[in-house]
Amino acid sequence: MDHGYRIFWAKSGDAEHPEGHPLMAHMLDTAAVARALLLREPRTTRRHYANDFGLDEDRALRLAAFFAGLHDLGKATAIFQVQWPDGAARLRQQGLDWMDQWLPRRGDKNWAAHGVLTEVLTPPLLVGLGVPDEVASQIAVALGAHHGFVSSPREVDHARDALDLENEAWQRLREELVGALWRALGAEPPTVRVLSPQASLRVMALASFADWVASSPEHFPYGRDLSDLSNYLGLAGKLANQALDRIGWLPRTALAAEDVSFEEVFPDFRANALQQQVVTALDRARGPTLIVIEAPMGGGKTEAALYAHTVLQARNGHRGLYVAMPTTATGNAMFQRVKKALLDKFGDRPHDLQLVHGASLLNADYLSLKHVGEPGDDGTVQAAAWFSAKKRALLSEYGVGTVDQALLGVLRVKHHFVRLWGLGNRTIVLDEVHAYDAYTSRLIAGLVRWLWELGSSVIIMSATLTRHQRAQLAAACGAGLPESEAAYPRITVYSQNGLESLGFRWDERKTVGLEAAPTEVGALSRAAAESVRSGGVAALIVNTVDRAQQAYLALGPGEPIAHEGRPVGKRIGDLEVYLFHARYPSIERGLREKTVLGVAGKDGRRPRKALVIATQVIEQSLDLDFDVAYSDLAPLDLLLQRAGRLHRHPSRTRPPKHTRPVLHVAGLGDAPPAPLPKGWGRPYMAYPLLSTWLLLHTRDRLTLPDDIEPLVEATYDARTLDRFPEGLRDVAAKALAALQEQTARDDAVAHNAVLDPPTRLLEKQLANLHSNLGLDDDEESDLPQVALTRLGEPSITVVPAYRMGDELFLDREGVTPLPAKGRPTKEEVLQIAERSIRVSRPGVYRALVKAPPPAAWKTSSILRSWRVLELDANGTARFGRTAVRLDPELGLQYTTVDDAKEG
Repeated sequence: MDHGYRIFWAKSGDAEHPEGHPLMAHMLDTAAVARALLLREPRTTRRHYANDFGLDEDRALRLAAFFAGLHDLGKATAIFQVQWPDGAARLRQQGLDWMDQWLPRRGDKNWAAHGVLTEVLTPPLLVGLGVPDEVASQIAVALGAHHGFVSSPREVDHARDALDLENEAWQRLREELVGALWRALGAEPPTVRVLSPQASLRVMALASFADWVASSPEHFPYGRDLSDLSNYLGLAGKLANQALDRIGWLPRTALAAEDVSFEEVFPDFRANALQQQVVTALDRARGPTLIVIEAPMGGGKTEAALYAHTVLQARNGHRGLYVAMPTTATGNAMFQRVKKALLDKFGDRPHDLQLVHGASLLNADYLSLKHVGEPGDDGTVQAAAWFSAKKRALLSEYGVGTVDQALLGVLRVKHHFVRLWGLGNRTIVLDEVHAYDAYTSRLIAGLVRWLWELGSSVIIMSATLTRHQRAQLAAACGAGLPESEAAYPRITVYSQNGLESLGFRWDERKTVGLEAAPTEVGALSRAAAESVRSGGVAALIVNTVDRAQQAYLALGPGEPIAHEGRPVGKRIGDLEVYLFHARYPSIERGLREKTVLGVAGKDGRRPRKALVIATQVIEQSLDLDFDVAYSDLAPLDLLLQRAGRLHRHPSRTRPPKHTRPVLHVAGLGDAPPAPLPKGWGRPYMAYPLLSTWLLLHTRDRLTLPDDIEPLVEATYDARTLDRFPEGLRDVAAKALAALQEQTARDDAVAHNAVLDPPTRLLEKQLANLHSNLGLDDDEESDLPQVALTRLGEPSITVVPAYRMGDELFLDREGVTPLPAKGRPTKEEVLQIAERSIRVSRPGVYRALVKAPPPAAWKTSSILRSWRVLELDANGTARFGRTAVRLDPELGLQYTTVDDAKEG
């Protein structure tokens, strides 16, 4: 029998294999990978596919593998095949022809990518095999997206036009190709008439994942005998398993038995009331479970979440864990804790653990795991290099990173569906959920809904949620809050057994004194320094980087304090002063984070007298413990977080002056800070600042946890407006209206951006921020960056470089040239990344985003969207009236230049 379809090529040939790699071979390889990786999944995952198709497990996996193999059908077209002249010549010899003068070439405006061609060709061929019409159409759109995006109507039109330029022989061979693949895999039609959105997503992601693995000649060498498809498929299955071993896709198995006790997981801990209530909640829950833990700072929520994961994984066949944190710094800290738990508690088999955020390349603990792993008891924790690519990282069994990386799964960026599939049937922990604005909170609700639809369990942790936030999260899982909830602290749990609100005892009461502090930054800084003149470690937390730098300068010069050869602070007499914020190059920010943890962390050295001046970067999740704290006025829920940095470890001996924790708040005097000092309130809206002042200015203390819920609820409650004094009510009313308008705008933007409801997954036209921009993962494009996971001023990553003569250098001393020529090596990429910094000042951003990156950087997925911030030998640059200076001690500074005064 003439199998003419074998003449279609998928990969062009070379000197060793002039025939290229046949399309049927690549389709079978991809199908083999899809089947092999699903066989390494927990049975729960395979049951999802079985339910999706209405088939038993074995037949469902055969059909899923067939769909994955079908992804490149669009390559069996003239518009694709003509790209390799040798292959095109063979096709003409076999009788396939096309209208060459009209056929678009790559780069033409009417070019059609092979994924779009797959979408157009697939439906009638599947229907011919007995697949229901609607399922065939859904599968076609899903497979057409395997290179990252659902195609647009215009792309589909171009694809149809290109197919009209072929002669009839093409369709006959495509039918033979698809029929042969169907028979080789023993596939059967599904019994369902329509696919759910989550079923479509499972096909989309599986096809892309399997294609990535099968496309590697290292794993699937060319030149294998294709004369017997059954034999070929058998060998491809063996190669698929070898490839999965090499990339680190190991069989997913539970960490422990379903009935494991808390003490077995954490033998050094005695479960506190919170953790005991989590055990109770898990006993009552069945199936995938939503758990919302609300408890004071430092209450053991992380241990409770890790324990819950071990139980839920064993009970539900979940495939791993991802812990999503609000910031890079908090992600780094959590990475250490999860890594330790995997090594100490579950070291009986290898575990892949990825650190998933933009600065992971700079984390030494993460880099130490790459390739070689780290020994545990009888197993290892490793970070396989294959998963370190951003879009693949969430496929790893275990991960810790920022919430942004998870949220990209529900925004239409390239291969978002692979991220989302990676989070499916998994335990996802979202920490510090209170820390997000209306826009990001809406995205989180959309993410939770998708996770629930994909069979995941979700654990949400916060010290300060409002009832509105709880209701939003419960609604994402199809539940409503009970009219009467347990008092704070509490656990809200929802599963197949329904929703419960469970309170628990909190024996530890902490009284934090409240005192007013000066608003002017110099006076505030001097007051904070004076508070520890007789001993102690103090924090000064301000709302902006500019104020942090001003506060640091206000204390005057001192003797530099260096760590690893870099400045991290100064010594004024016997007082150590440290500055920590986000506007440092990455390597220096990491160093300062480590320094601050070394000063005020759980096991820090605790200098006799020290002051840490910082922004919100120390507000949450970092285990810092201060004897006294000063703060700008901030929304009350965030002030409570700052108060949580005080006397965090009760057993610690305090200096005599600070035996009682006290939070000094700038602007908490008798008169409210209205209008707010210029730049002081940013990044917060005025109303929560004013309502915080109203609720606190007559108080002299906070009692935790008793005050947490009533104060947080009142801060954002419109009824609080009636409590403002007459002279301030109009100001507060205008601020409340502005807050409500901004919240409504942000929520509307999020509604248009997020793939919620899930039925929007396959929409051809999605009126959102991202669908038509083709954004590659979380990289910026050459366009001004579109807000993705958080709204705010647009920003861009830059690398400061010092101009000295005709050369640019990464260091002020002119020792290390800026790598800008040739393809950057891994070492050079790391060297550049260490100096990277985000810039958001509008005038500076607009100028830099228009400047192209060095040509060599375009070959690097990390560097291609970054820019060079060119500085003079003194570390300064000028953008209109804005002067930029990179100071070794202060970080990136902005000042406004008055040209008239300069002249």
